[in-house]
Amino acid sequence: VMAWLWLDIALTAQAKAQGAAGADFHRGKIAAARYFFSHELPKVNAWLQVVASRDTTCRDMREAWF
Repeated sequence: VMAWLWLDIALTAQAKAQGAAGADFHRGKIAAARYFFSHELPKVNAWLQVVASRDTTCRDMREAWF
């Protein structure tokens, strides 16, 4: 879902970056989207493996332990 949102943001920003008003803002959005797709999206498989393993470490913790 996050990838779809960033794609939508990047496409909108790309269309608007051509104009002079707010061009830097829109270029910043494009750069942030590139960062997401280059650095964050590749981590999805590792996160999905954590979920798929159904590790109970966090679920078993109790508030009193802190």
